[in-house]
Amino acid sequence: MTEGLHNMQPLSLSNTVQLTLSIQHPSELRLLFEHNALPAIEYLNITIENPQTTVPCKVPNTQLCKDSLRQTANGGTHLRVLVLRYITLNDVIILIGTLTMPLLEELILIDIQQDSFHFCNCTFLSLAALDRLGQFQELFNSSNFPALKTLHFSLCFPQEIEHAWRISSFSCNRQWPFDNINCYIDERHVHVLDARGYIAKILFVIYNCPIHLLYRYKRTFYNYGFTTHVSAPIRTIRRRWIQWTCDQKYESEQLNKTLRIIASGRVNELHLTYLNEQVSRKK
Repeated sequence: MTEGLHNMQPLSLSNTVQLTLSIQHPSELRLLFEHNALPAIEYLNITIENPQTTVPCKVPNTQLCKDSLRQTANGGTHLRVLVLRYITLNDVIILIGTLTMPLLEELILIDIQQDSFHFCNCTFLSLAALDRLGQFQELFNSSNFPALKTLHFSLCFPQEIEHAWRISSFSCNRQWPFDNINCYIDERHVHVLDARGYIAKILFVIYNCPIHLLYRYKRTFYNYGFTTHVSAPIRTIRRRWIQWTCDQKYESEQLNKTLRIIASGRVNELHLTYLNEQVSRKK
């Protein structure tokens, strides 16, 4: 969906069982779980186009509000599979902690981001990240999800928190849901609110699933560092579109290798930005 759900009539898709969609802002999640919006939904795949890391707080109606969600949202009782992409960790905690999903069997959280990339104090940034991780862990140590069988996630933090993570109890004790955890360094282009455009940001990514499974759900890639973690072509069941941004010059062999990895599966459309020149290709 290209326009915000706030500008549309209230949803009423009473017979919809499976739905994949993109929404503009996290606050629109509330509208999907309102009474009678999606009463029969069992499979829901949502991508947030403008997570709060790229939207100024003063913009109205963009933030997910716990009180508003608690008052109006009572959907999700039939939901069995939920996929969320490009949402902040705080919004995940609000959404998952507020909704009742007794039949949920599979939860997939892709590229869940730290609430803000604009902290400059490394100590404060690390404490904030560890606090969020504690809240995240507490969610899944409760009885909120009696039917949950599969939980896959990738959590993205500024690289500055890596040391704090490695000496924390989350990394050392290996308790659910951090009992089968891995991590790697990735690159992301992050929008800076006080500037025009994007800057490259090095991220520390914590994940708990096979890397190939994680990459099946990713749609944005940067440069080619990710190819050190996955060498075989990424194959998916559903068609998807992929955006690959390269701001460094590569040999043709490296470009071809990376294209074979990210575009050998069921790719509907590929957007490649190479040294600020954009190329698009549809299948």
